[in-house]
Amino acid sequence: MKISIWFLVVSFLVLVNGCGSSNGCPNGYEPVMGMCVEVGARADAWRPDGASSDPDASMAVDAGIDDGGSFVSIDDAGVLVDDAAMVMPDAFVVPDAGCPFALLYADADGDGFGDVTRPLGECASSRAGFVTDATDCSDTCASCHPGGSESCNGADDDCDGTIDDGVMLSFYLDADGDGFGTGTAVSACAAPSGHTATAGDCNDACASCRPGGIETCNTLDDDCDGTVDDGVTTTFYVDGDGDTYGRSDMTAQACTQPAGHASRPGDCDDTSATSNPSAPESCDGRDNDCDASIDDGVLITFYRDGDNDTYGRSDMTLQACTPPSGYVGVGGDCNDASMSVRPSAPETCNDVDDDCDGVVDDGLTTATYYADCDRDGFTRSGATTTVSCRAPTTAPSVCSGGQWLSAPSAVADCVDENASVFPGQTAFFTSVIVPTQPAGREYDYDCSGGATQQYPRSATGSCGSCDIDGATGWSGTVRACGSGGTYLSCTLRPGFGCSSSSTTRIQACR
Repeated sequence: MKISIWFLVVSFLVLVNGCGSSNGCPNGYEPVMGMCVEVGARADAWRPDGASSDPDASMAVDAGIDDGGSFVSIDDAGVLVDDAAMVMPDAFVVPDAGCPFALLYADADGDGFGDVTRPLGECASSRAGFVTDATDCSDTCASCHPGGSESCNGADDDCDGTIDDGVMLSFYLDADGDGFGTGTAVSACAAPSGHTATAGDCNDACASCRPGGIETCNTLDDDCDGTVDDGVTTTFYVDGDGDTYGRSDMTAQACTQPAGHASRPGDCDDTSATSNPSAPESCDGRDNDCDASIDDGVLITFYRDGDNDTYGRSDMTLQACTPPSGYVGVGGDCNDASMSVRPSAPETCNDVDDDCDGVVDDGLTTATYYADCDRDGFTRSGATTTVSCRAPTTAPSVCSGGQWLSAPSAVADCVDENASVFPGQTAFFTSVIVPTQPAGREYDYDCSGGATQQYPRSATGSCGSCDIDGATGWSGTVRACGSGGTYLSCTLRPGFGCSSSSTTRIQACR
């Protein structure tokens, strides 16, 4: 339909032009820039030569119109050609005879796209400042044309009929100026006053409350994580007895200490102000210092006192706050069956440790006693000694059956294991000393250093030469100690000479 109407209109104008006036245009038309415009028609004229500077100035075209202008646009009071896609004016534009007709569109911003509301019929296929494309949506904006890149600038850069589509930013009301906003987003190219591009503020009346804020204990959600005072509250403990220590099993989380609470836990008895972790332990059957031990470190040690001498046995004790029956507070009794034996008792000479100091008969007047193992009244040189306040009644430990002498003998016993051997021994013995002695001292019973024979003489012949009445001697040589033989006794009778008698004897020594 569009093509047929346009063709009929153009054909009609050509026919009219062929029979027009002498100015080359049909009757009632004037030539303008090589085109015929109806006299008296309304038109918008743009004249770079300064005839009119208002691009929207409305004027009547008459015979005296200046033809030096750049273009003549179609008036908007024209004829609908194709569903309002094209408007034909009252002034039909007719090209000169023999001139190729072209419909061009003003491209004032030089972006290659023309203004559909500013067409120009031209007898040439091109003209400076005009293009054949009529899809520009703003001929005063070089960046605004079909296919343009939309940017947020208040213009329809891509000529899709929507301004700033897809490039506008979202901004949120930021009443507290903390850089985080809240509420419904506002779309704009730049942040409106009091707005921010970052959402997520949980309290727009609190500048310190925002995502990433530092949580402080103030009953506010400073970091906007949905939890108030998370991780910064203090634990307080119910303190029923007011001793500044609370129960560990009854707590409250708060920024400041609530009434009836304490900042310290560990009270083991919240009904007694004298029981808490800092209280001193006392011996009363209670855990005063709350260390889970009753009377620890304060119990008293009592000792079993069987003899009632007020001193008890150190090896039999009880821990208590008060003394149990049969116990006393002092130990150290070394004989709990005797009241006279205790740490405070006086020491007496009785072979007993009366004062329980671990020493028998200490502190008394003493004497030194010497061991006489064979009880012969003589002590050997270097004899074992003991010091005592009285003569010992028990035998020396170095010899059984011995005795103690209060002083050493003037002459030392040479053999303290045989009571027959001692200095000054007068008896003679025919057997060797036991225990065995060194050679030459086997018969030294008198400790003289050698053996003294009891029968040291010998008699000659048969007493024939005896000159003393009663002379005696060995027949032959003198016998050695312990050896025997014939022993003669001579008798001198005047006028009759010597006579003898004999016996058998064993040589005795000392």
